[in-house]
Amino acid sequence: MDTDLGPINRRLREDARMREDASALLLERINEALTRLDEGRFGYCVVCEGEIEIARLMDDPAATKCRKCRSD
Repeated sequence: MDTDLGPINRRLREDARMREDASALLLERINEALTRLDEGRFGYCVVCEGEIEIARLMDDPAATKCRKCRSD
């Protein structure tokens, strides 16, 4: 193959970095949720300190805000 693969190589590396960053962010959110669980703060909004709706936690177990505070 005599095609210049430079652009494809760059794109693959870029995609890999983006996926790595997204994975690192997800892992950080999960670890923070586990810390809140250990400290008895899991399921409570970090803004208003009210309970986060169970449906919201089912959608996103690492949620830190209730629906009301999330939309403000």
